[in-house]
Amino acid sequence: MSDTMHEKVITTDSLPARSFSYSSADQLITNHWHNSLEVLYIASGKMDTGINNAIYHLKRGDLIIINSGDIHFTRCRDYAKIYVLQVPYPLLNTHIPNYDYVRFQDSDGSVVFSNPAKVDELSRLMIQMYEITLEQKPGYTLLFSSKLYQFLFILFQRYHTDISSRTKQKSDRNLIRLKQVMNYVKSHYTQPISLEDAAQILSLNPEYFCRYFKKYMGMTFLEYVNSIRLYHIHQDLLNTNYSVSELMDRHGFTNYKLFSKMFRNTYGCPPGMFRRQQKQ
Repeated sequence: MSDTMHEKVITTDSLPARSFSYSSADQLITNHWHNSLEVLYIASGKMDTGINNAIYHLKRGDLIIINSGDIHFTRCRDYAKIYVLQVPYPLLNTHIPNYDYVRFQDSDGSVVFSNPAKVDELSRLMIQMYEITLEQKPGYTLLFSSKLYQFLFILFQRYHTDISSRTKQKSDRNLIRLKQVMNYVKSHYTQPISLEDAAQILSLNPEYFCRYFKKYMGMTFLEYVNSIRLYHIHQDLLNTNYSVSELMDRHGFTNYKLFSKMFRNTYGCPPGMFRRQQKQ
């Protein structure tokens, strides 16, 4: 993802949450998770977002909630402008009773809001928080906090649901297991990684591991490994002068045909053309 295609990301230690906006036409952020609550508002363009084992095709005017602990990825195939709000877990746990057993979603269970009656107020607050961080007028941290708490109040009052202890325990158990595999891949993606190696981490047979990983990650294990490799090659295409073949060697890709197909499907053109376009 080209730095020149991003608006400035604002981070201030004195603010209780992170608010920023970015624009991109070639973004892929591979599967990951965090304890923060994350909310995305699509101001223009389109974005694909995967949460756990579901994929959502978002368009202009949509707002999506990524709850704490959800495994997710984002991908922009075309130009899109996104507003992002990330609320740290400690703040949520302090102000929302039994937060560990709370999920934010619509009455039908959906985490995607498309109805303007539901989106407009939340998206307006998100944009206001972002603009406050840009302007930084005297006392801006107070104003930002007031908008943030108003935003969270609306979420809690209208869109929160309680989950059972059993559901929570199952989710935590799966996250712990998948995190082990994800950390292993991130540490070894430059080397050959076999399905048997990954299955052994969880003491599962390879066949069951395949089904388990696909169920909770929404992609096969091989697709996940190659998405990590692809992400790092993409970054190096933007920031280094290594040839494509050198980058494949550095990041564990051995099959050029597969790599080329994945790159075209993700970024819309061959890697060499992509690099030339970004430099221009």
